[in-house]
Amino acid sequence: MVRNVRLGVRARVSLMPGVGRLRLFSRVLFALVMLASGARPVFAQWSTTHDQFYRQASHNWQFRKNYPAADRLFNAFDYGHAILYETLWTAPAAPVARLEEKEYDYITRRLLVNPPRVPLEESAIEVEYAKLVPEAKQMFDWAHVLHRQVYDVWADERIPVERKDAAVQALVRYYRSRPDVAFSSHPKHMDLMEGQRYSLAFRRRYPKFNGLIWAYHWMQVGLYEPLVTARTRDERQRGVASALERFRQLLVNPPANMPKVMPMTAAIAPEFSRRYPEVAIIFDNLHSMHDVISDVLADTTIPRAQKRAEILLAARRYRDDTSFVTTVAEWRSMAASMGAAQMGGSAVGLTPSPATGTPAAPAAAPAAPGHAGHAGHQTTPLWSSETVEQRLRDAGIAARPLPATGPHMFMSIPAKSYELPGGDELQLFVYVDSAARAADTEKLDIARVAPPGMMIKWRAQPTMIIDGNLAAIVITNDEARRKLVLGALSPLGEGR
Repeated sequence: MVRNVRLGVRARVSLMPGVGRLRLFSRVLFALVMLASGARPVFAQWSTTHDQFYRQASHNWQFRKNYPAADRLFNAFDYGHAILYETLWTAPAAPVARLEEKEYDYITRRLLVNPPRVPLEESAIEVEYAKLVPEAKQMFDWAHVLHRQVYDVWADERIPVERKDAAVQALVRYYRSRPDVAFSSHPKHMDLMEGQRYSLAFRRRYPKFNGLIWAYHWMQVGLYEPLVTARTRDERQRGVASALERFRQLLVNPPANMPKVMPMTAAIAPEFSRRYPEVAIIFDNLHSMHDVISDVLADTTIPRAQKRAEILLAARRYRDDTSFVTTVAEWRSMAASMGAAQMGGSAVGLTPSPATGTPAAPAAAPAAPGHAGHAGHQTTPLWSSETVEQRLRDAGIAARPLPATGPHMFMSIPAKSYELPGGDELQLFVYVDSAARAADTEKLDIARVAPPGMMIKWRAQPTMIIDGNLAAIVITNDEARRKLVLGALSPLGEGR
């Protein structure tokens, strides 16, 4: 017996002919299919959440009417989130290529090229996931209603600019009338997303698909900026079209051009965030919880029977106004220190390369004077990843290579990462010579292991190791393990 499927039909007026009937039909059809097919009783759950539709207003559906290309992309985004959660939950042992290649290629080469014209019923795609945590799904659905209605307010050219703030505040009150599913409007500390035992599990294993999700989130918040900063309808149209082009550029050469950190609204859409800080924080909390659920589902150390409890715990923390709360000033500071460039770039003032239409590749670090073309003649011994791995083995340190994650947040070359016992991590950077290494490390605050002014919340205490052409970051709270790694990676010139 299916215990979490409800057949409730509410009378409501569709504000766009046919759309209300289509969504109602899809929901009823989904429920009938579920009743006919039976359910897996082990993970079926009672749920007290309920659906709620748009706040009735004259501006509803104006974004769809005036910006149909962007609106259709959002429909495609719904599929991406749904198939991700369904795959992670129903096929935990599936090859990485199932998401990183098969689904990624389908989404980027077909679905985003010709996106659906109407919103998808995600429950028809994420069938088993929706049964696992209907409460979390409802939180996402309710926040997406707010997303779409705020777009509508700013897409409606009939509403004078001086009346748009009042319309958005009415939407915020409507959203907060559902505390059972509404995200907190208080910013949350990065620990909630990146300081848990399961944190980073998804992005390490699926860097391309993670980059795709972050590109989605870049566009979802980025589109607000041209809408609120443009002075005329034509400027808004051009600004939205430019943001759409930038989104497509983020998908070129994955994951190199993709956001390197989760896009934050205060960095990507600063004027929108200044005008509506509550809304911006709600959206950042929404996107952060998307990452958390991906991590919980991807983490192989969490027993399957405990995943629902972990997700519901995170959901409660993202709804309340007390757990992991930081200040608005700290939230803005974190966004500024991480930088819009790391998140995909600003959503306005975009200047793509006129030759290719795509972002220019970052310039390679210049060779140190006197060393160009002569690496083979250096007398100083050089580190290699093989040398590091042998040193770790000799010290009895188990180190499992982790999947590549693309460009690093603040180093000029990608890290080669290893999982250490207890879930600790070693990030390895092997340069062509010590001068190239120094060009990176001399810009850092070594004690904090971060560039000056950048706030990074590491999941554990980081320590940087520097020797010759090697830089490494060991991330652990286990002092004995830290000392063991430091000893294993003692300078090459020392006798051993």
